[in-house]
Amino acid sequence: MDYYIEKFNGKIEELAILFQTDSPEGSDLCDKEYLKWLYFENPIGKAIIVCARTKSSSQLVAIYIVNPVLYYFNGKAVKGGLSLNTFTRKEFRGKGLFPKLAQLCYQESLKEGLSYIIGFPNAASYPGFIKKLEFIDLGNVGYYIKVISPVGSVLKKVGIKFQRRKEFSTIQKENIVIREIMDDDWLNLDLFLQKYKSNRKITNYRNNAYLKWRYKNHPSREYRIIGCWSQNELIGYTVLSSKLSSWLTDGYIVDLCLAEDSALESLYSRFVDVIVDYFNKNGVDIIKVFLNEDSHEHHVLKSKRFFPKAWVARNSDLPFIYRDLSGTCQNYEFMDWNLSLGDCDVV
Repeated sequence: MDYYIEKFNGKIEELAILFQTDSPEGSDLCDKEYLKWLYFENPIGKAIIVCARTKSSSQLVAIYIVNPVLYYFNGKAVKGGLSLNTFTRKEFRGKGLFPKLAQLCYQESLKEGLSYIIGFPNAASYPGFIKKLEFIDLGNVGYYIKVISPVGSVLKKVGIKFQRRKEFSTIQKENIVIREIMDDDWLNLDLFLQKYKSNRKITNYRNNAYLKWRYKNHPSREYRIIGCWSQNELIGYTVLSSKLSSWLTDGYIVDLCLAEDSALESLYSRFVDVIVDYFNKNGVDIIKVFLNEDSHEHHVLKSKRFFPKAWVARNSDLPFIYRDLSGTCQNYEFMDWNLSLGDCDVV
């Protein structure tokens, strides 16, 4: 073999150079600030990275990365990892590096106290995870969409542009307030999330430190964190973003958490209306959201005419895979997981 494998102890510059060999210009993965943010500033822990280097020059040629995550399993916080951004230089592909790096990375992950690994693989890497790395396919998490500006989409395609305002305007009625989360709101958000996790079997760890890192401190993307209050109590929040995709502007509901309370259904309906209106005013053509169809949030969005993207596009859902490392997080079904776009970091 003309390479050796070790735990990565190099510099961020090496990672950026490796990604630059086969990533499009302007990709986040080629940006040192983004890599520093993603792998080394995560409040849950630094990324666990295993790499392969050439024997002759110690050049970095492949990496396998697990980013620490924290999920509540029936109210108990259990640390795990998200498999992401595995990469091998073209000339070293087909040498069996992928499973070797992965297995060593999982060993290191277990030493660091990680109990499980999750992933959202693409079509190319999926077979390797299932056949070689003992992952279980728990099911597909579906994309749901709402078309809000079909006429605007056609006009933009032929070159007609609109001037849109980007600010989020506070909505205040007798029994509801919808506005951006401010610095003084983080304690209230923490209290809401403590209650929220108690009603879910498995849900991502969210607190102010994590949300600030994940969304407010992101080096290249802009997110808006919007809260919904009733009688001065926070009853839900969402994280929104948008980006140009070919000739369409896609809006993303990256995260959405709503308390399960039938008495609040009309307020949640209004909350979703405000989200749709905000996207419409910002030139968004299609809203996309990624969630489990058994969730309370899915019930609310379905009532507002969000429908499965699979109805109009094949292979639009993402597989969700899972591997237990410690033997302590078994016997959970796909519907037990409360997932969102924020879990897989795709937008």
